[in-house]
Amino acid sequence: MSDQRDDSPGTKGGMRRVGGVAGILFVASVVVAPDPSVREGSSPDRIRQFYLDNRQALGLMLILTAIAYVLFLYFSIVLQRETQRKGTSSDSMATLLLMSTVLISAFYVLGAALRVVPATAAEAGASGVLMESVFHITNTVNDGLIKVGTYWRGAMLASAAILILQTRTVSRPVGWFAAILAVGSFVGGFSFVESPLDSVFGAVGYASFLLFHLWVLVVSVVLVLGRDRGRSGGLRTKDADPAPARR
Repeated sequence: MSDQRDDSPGTKGGMRRVGGVAGILFVASVVVAPDPSVREGSSPDRIRQFYLDNRQALGLMLILTAIAYVLFLYFSIVLQRETQRKGTSSDSMATLLLMSTVLISAFYVLGAALRVVPATAAEAGASGVLMESVFHITNTVNDGLIKVGTYWRGAMLASAAILILQTRTVSRPVGWFAAILAVGSFVGGFSFVESPLDSVFGAVGYASFLLFHLWVLVVSVVLVLGRDRGRSGGLRTKDADPAPARR
């Protein structure tokens, strides 16, 4: 007889499904978060007016980004636990998965907070010239966080790919998809170095960034549906081990 409480949050199956929902909500939060940006080369007065006009949208962007990456952290914790539950996963890769997730989340939330700083300065009555300086400083720091975060996203995807391929927590194609996206993230990192191919590297990195969210969505749906693969490769729909044969 199946456990009627398998879907409750306190059970392994319930935790897995909550993790899947968290991943889906992460992607949804990223998609709906507003992303206002000022044009490069704008005059100091236009920069100041932009932040006065968009301070509420920027505040909402910060809130949704913070919520999104808390959900992303929980999604990654559940994915890591699912791979360890199989008993054949690499501890070093599991640690790398969680560490890279924490760093990615910290960089993106900090970057979102930096984007709100000029709006706070404008609301406090900063002049257009001061606003221009604040804008360029926060933009430069935010760009640096994005650059570093690109490599950590690659590390997160690489560790997830290895864990999935080792344990078959989800289907192997999902693991290979993560591996391809990891390579794309590392290649995209080269776009930050001036070279004749920086536009190509940038396109690869941006495509990897977009498809990363699709990968999270796919894994999340698998977790919600409760369909994973055991060591034999067959689909399983329950966390419990099969009942022992009767003698």
